Amino acid sequence: QNNRYSTSSFSLKLGYKMGCNWGTLWSGLVKKEDRHMQKRGKRWYYMRRVLKRFAPFDDRQVVKSTLKTSSIEVARFRRDALEAADDDYWASMLYLDDGEVTAEAGQKLRETLARRYRSASARTIARGFIYAPVEQLVATTGLDEILDRIATIKQVDTGKTSHTEKIEAEALLGAIEEPVVTVSEAFDIYCNEIAIGDLINKSPKQKKLWMKTKRRGVAYFIKVVGEKPLTEIDRKDGLAYYNWWAGRLQPKAGKKPLKANTANRDIGNMRLLYSSYFRHIGQEDRQNPFRNLSLKDASPTEVAAFEDEWVRSKILVPGLFDGINKEAKSIIYALIETGCRPSEIANLVPDDIKLNVDIPYIRIRPRQGREIKRRFPFATFRWSVCH
Repeated sequence: QNNRYSTSSFSLKLGYKMGCNWGTLWSGLVKKEDRHMQKRGKRWYYMRRVLKRFAPFDDRQVVKSTLKTSSIEVARFRRDALEAADDDYWASMLYLDDGEVTAEAGQKLRETLARRYRSASARTIARGFIYAPVEQLVATTGLDEILDRIATIKQVDTGKTSHTEKIEAEALLGAIEEPVVTVSEAFDIYCNEIAIGDLINKSPKQKKLWMKTKRRGVAYFIKVVGEKPLTEIDRKDGLAYYNWWAGRLQPKAGKKPLKANTANRDIGNMRLLYSSYFRHIGQEDRQNPFRNLSLKDASPTEVAAFEDEWVRSKILVPGLFDGINKEAKSIIYALIETGCRPSEIANLVPDDIKLNVDIPYIRIRPRQGREIKRRFPFATFRWSVCH
């Protein structure tokens, strides 16, 4: 009664009498949130049948592993980790078994190796440890923990070499090498997995501009240093990129010099990519090779103010804007009166325009699907002259 959906002789007989496959009956009965779980006594177990297509490289007919808890919430968390580990392992082995070695399969192979690494990491976490390569285990892990890991592996020992023992040992003893991730691949991971929150409220145009700016810094780095694995980038590479940008800022005959702001943005984007990626995979302690690298603009440019007379003679000339529609003309006048950005005025909604008040004003604020660049989340501008 307490374990409503556990296997029982009654359920098996019922499935037989109904003439249906027990796996189908079982999958229909088990709650989705409790999939691949079975309770025996007070403890929960992870139970999962190995599909036939995975049998050639997985000799377990049924995956069975204790979740070491009587708590349903903890059991589900550990089940999720083991489920993900098995899914990634089977998918990676299915691909590697195909023996594809063509150039077109390179990207798929890298994804497969990354999946195996994630699988080992997830399996290790499910067992109560943190995954670490074998070299790191030997160098930094105490003897007691290593013995605990070995004892955990022995729990699946059947007295002969088995697939279960092999994958447990690979995970707990750090036998799966960390996949090589190049700068370009790390950038793709950053865009697709890490920076999702930064893109949620951007408009399509804003996303395109964001991507263009970030990708530019990556492309320049690859041009200077090469398409290196992110783990191999060191301070020497960071300084090479810094010095390349420093050279580009030097005045050239007949050419307008670049501004330090552009260089600092690209160097900063590489610094952000490096720190974000390694924080994403749990290696926050890595020294950033781009740390404290920035260029000072020796000749800051002062933006001259427009004189009233220039505005009146050049902008407010009667008939100057007769060739454009009313909306575009209104935007021009609003820009003059408020100092707002063109995109801020063009994307105003009726609720942001307050005219029936003592002092008319507009509100510049972010909304779903559109960000603003201002430092403060909300800004108001008084309308001193109404046209």
